[in-house]
Amino acid sequence: MVDRDSRSASLYILLKDIKENPEILSRERYTGLFKDTGFANDYFYINEQFDRLVGKGKNYIDPDDVDKDIQSLEKIRANELITYVNKTIAHLDKKKIEKVPRIKDLDDSIDLLEELVQKYYGIFYAGGISLLPIPQIPWKDIFKISWIPREKGHRNE
Repeated sequence: MVDRDSRSASLYILLKDIKENPEILSRERYTGLFKDTGFANDYFYINEQFDRLVGKGKNYIDPDDVDKDIQSLEKIRANELITYVNKTIAHLDKKKIEKVPRIKDLDDSIDLLEELVQKYYGIFYAGGISLLPIPQIPWKDIFKISWIPREKGHRNE
């Protein structure tokens, strides 16, 4: 998500493109996402949501705000996580890593990525998304319900 290589599909590259073309994420485009949803005539709701995502009264996303998000991604690149992943997980490097990142670095990075993905997903699709797994409670219930229909004449019928 933080890869800077222009050949990569990453959040970083996407945000750079948005910064260069902010008008593509316009209020007009966002409003069009509500066509045939039952909310199309609820201008207050639609505009309130767009204001929440990009800023009150703005007609498109502010490139300065996008730049702040890019700088946040740069902080992830600057910490030891990327080096650790590249040298120990993605590619085994013979040279020992000097500084192993802390779990807090990982947690903070995941939190930031989730925040940014939620923001831009909301702007792109007028919806919500979570990157983190949501426990299904009570999880054992899936084992109590028969989900494969029994064939007629089966002896347990």
